[in-house]
Amino acid sequence: MSSPTALSSRRQYFMRQDSALKSDPGQDTAALSLDNPAPAPSLAAHVANRLTFGTRPGDIAAVEAQGVDAWIAEQLNPGATDTPELAAMLAALPHGTFAESTTVLYDRRSMNWAEAMRPADEVRHATLARMLHSKWQLFEVMTAFWHDHFNVYAYDTPIACLFPEWDRLIRQHALGNFRDFVTATAKHPVMLDYLDNYLSTNAGPNENYARELFELHSLGAISYNAPGGYVDNDVYESSRCFTGWSYDNSSASPNRGKFKYVRDNHDRFQKIVLGTSIPNDQADLADGLKVIDLICNHQGTARHIALKLCQRFVSETPAESIVASSANVFYQNRNNAQQIRLTLAHIFASSEFRSEATRMCLLKRPYDWIISTMRALAIPYIYREGEDAFQMTYMMADVGYYMFGWHSPDGPPKDFYNWATATSMLSRYNFIFRIDAGWWVNKGLTFPAYALMPGTLRTPREIAQWWINRVIQRPVSTATFEGIMVFVAEGRNFDIALPVEQIEDKAPRIAALCTVAPEYMWR
Repeated sequence: MSSPTALSSRRQYFMRQDSALKSDPGQDTAALSLDNPAPAPSLAAHVANRLTFGTRPGDIAAVEAQGVDAWIAEQLNPGATDTPELAAMLAALPHGTFAESTTVLYDRRSMNWAEAMRPADEVRHATLARMLHSKWQLFEVMTAFWHDHFNVYAYDTPIACLFPEWDRLIRQHALGNFRDFVTATAKHPVMLDYLDNYLSTNAGPNENYARELFELHSLGAISYNAPGGYVDNDVYESSRCFTGWSYDNSSASPNRGKFKYVRDNHDRFQKIVLGTSIPNDQADLADGLKVIDLICNHQGTARHIALKLCQRFVSETPAESIVASSANVFYQNRNNAQQIRLTLAHIFASSEFRSEATRMCLLKRPYDWIISTMRALAIPYIYREGEDAFQMTYMMADVGYYMFGWHSPDGPPKDFYNWATATSMLSRYNFIFRIDAGWWVNKGLTFPAYALMPGTLRTPREIAQWWINRVIQRPVSTATFEGIMVFVAEGRNFDIALPVEQIEDKAPRIAALCTVAPEYMWR
């Protein structure tokens, strides 16, 4: 198995060969063109990549066989059963905290650090397993989307302790009604603690939650000080509406760790939010629920959520036509239990989503790329405890994004500029090439690249094409195709058979190279 030094040498060799190819295209039997861009992927490939965490061999063909529309409809309506692979992995991973009651979870805050963090860790392991193996990929994509949208930092107590309940809440509402979703998050101890609303009283309203409710969760920064939007005074007044919204943190209470409304801490006087007067002395929770009604029935919220969904599935700069039409669907269905699902269905059926111009225009964020790479190459997710501990999640965090570990309420960046840096790209190369080089083969982290290849493949051209078809599963540019052939050939003719030992040595490297090709980095 190759050492890190050998790996570095291979990179240098590939760079030298690529440079030579550009300066001397006649080194092969025919001139090599490096300026033919990759054609747009098929609609099935486009849909399969956008609505999943990456395609496995055969996935695109399965979408084509079922039909794009039928496959999308199935993904929008996930069933109760999933794959045997997922069931086996979930059973093998630590999951004991998932059956614990709220009070037992909450009491973990007094345990040692590892045990207090265990619930959040177990959610992270299960989430990765679902991303890798779930049949219902769109549901997992949307679960990740809403975790980012309602971002909390998981690795503080009691948030970490209660994180299995928070994840269940996200999953319960991921395709449902947005107002129900917001209401559930507003009342959950995880959000109450993260944004300090559990400390908000009539003696000193805390603005943190109200600020993020407007700026991040609903109307969005695009509506701040905008015509028909919100102003700072709406935030101030809303913070008064949510005073008394707390959770039971008494160690002796049988309801500890659960939502609690403290009437004596509530500001009972009149407020004005978004131009609407909220009377004094209303019933318990009425003021806060009124705020949620106002923002969830606001067209600014419809536009903000529609924009974020279009940026996730269509383009970072989506056309105004798809944003406006999606916002209209979201708004018109604001009282529908299937509001989010219906909005997604509209987006996926739109000409803007299906246009060739929007294919391969979204850079995979770090975890998207990691999961897609593991799915494409059948790289196992390894977890071990004790003396032989191997925490793959820490290795995955080296790409710059630790799952559920983003401190600020706005969550991880959405635009590709934050992830397309040299450091970020290098961290991706390091992730896959270290696995390729066998750094953790003694832990079971490897993939049988050579065994996957048909034994009849012998020439650099055949081998390069086979791996491109298997991993990237879409047409690639001439530069990508010929660059991979150069690496395989090591100076030999592209159409002459290679020695078996050279093919065996090259196979894992070719597979790894495919995952860092531009056509694979972008979806």
